[in-house]
Amino acid sequence: MISVLEATQIIEQHTPKPQSTIKSLSEAAGLVLARDYAASEDSPRFTNSAMDGFAVRCEDSLSGARLPIMDESSAGREAQSTLAPRTAIRISTGALLPLGADTIVPVEDCTVENGAITIQKTPVQGQFVRRQASEYACGALILRTGQELTPARVALAAQHGVAAIEVFTQPTVALLSTGNELVDVSETPAGTQIRNANVPMLTAAIRQTSACLVFTAHAEDDFEQVCAALDKAASAADVVVTTGGASVGEHDFIKQAAQTLGFETMFWRVRQKPGKPMFFATRILEGRTTLLFGLPGNPVSTLMTFLYYVRPTLARMMGKSTMERSVQAVLSADLANMHGRAEFARVRLKYEAGSEIPEAVPLPKQDSNMLTSMTEADGFVFLDIDAAVQSGSRVRVVLF
Repeated sequence: MISVLEATQIIEQHTPKPQSTIKSLSEAAGLVLARDYAASEDSPRFTNSAMDGFAVRCEDSLSGARLPIMDESSAGREAQSTLAPRTAIRISTGALLPLGADTIVPVEDCTVENGAITIQKTPVQGQFVRRQASEYACGALILRTGQELTPARVALAAQHGVAAIEVFTQPTVALLSTGNELVDVSETPAGTQIRNANVPMLTAAIRQTSACLVFTAHAEDDFEQVCAALDKAASAADVVVTTGGASVGEHDFIKQAAQTLGFETMFWRVRQKPGKPMFFATRILEGRTTLLFGLPGNPVSTLMTFLYYVRPTLARMMGKSTMERSVQAVLSADLANMHGRAEFARVRLKYEAGSEIPEAVPLPKQDSNMLTSMTEADGFVFLDIDAAVQSGSRVRVVLF
């Protein structure tokens, strides 16, 4: 058995570097930029109004001044004349500031009557004027390698005419479950059968990462059947995730099947709870590297090992940050690890009015078959071997 740290390091060493591709802007949302992008023009591109109102010269606009309206500047249609002294030009939000004007008087600060405005509130010179390049100038770096294409960044790219954009590719993932006892979620279990909850659970988890799930299958506890299904999975995807069949039982065939298909075992079994029988292997075939994560069958073990090992691997392959989201919390009860293995202790965060940081409440039922230890938890506290943490201590809670 190896440690959690050793397992993490081995996986990182064998994870392929992200590859880039060109996608249309509409297809690239949620992916990660593979190159920098500079502004193709100033922002704003021209000096314009931040309000609906009137473009004036500030020196002409003391409270009580009456200024005739001589023209209009609207979005997409500029005024046809230069602003003359002691006059006003009606202007819309985003419209070009007319020559001669230096200030905007908003509609609510004046009255309009008989083709003229009367100033009700003396303006500050330059108010509500958006100067050309006040946000950034042409050539400025506006999108950076490694940034996720959020809706706002999609809009920024679109503003600069970027219709196709270079992003890191999405790894393809194949999902394989094993076990004679499993039936589809739509079926009623008979005898000692149970519903296959791991497949929909892992399907949801994979889709949350933005990776592409391209293959899903189930194999019974038969070596030939497991080999055939695993072969199809490995041929279809960059990353194969299996659930069940990774332990030491006489019907656990994932490790043996993987070796038969040319996978090299990187490790098998990790000194952790839950998830001890986890298996990791790689195969390089015709220049293509395939990663295989053999996850345990108990649902908590399956999901915890996916979140801790597979999710960051997929993120790394897409150029995403692998930093864990975490918060500091105060432990509500003693936590002691006496299992001889590192432990992912699931906790619920409790927020009290007036408290600076939340309370971390360990869930009472933490067995690997008890899925409520995940559904009721906000995250986990990592306890190393023989670690003991007293109630009231500050702990780092890694969020799910």
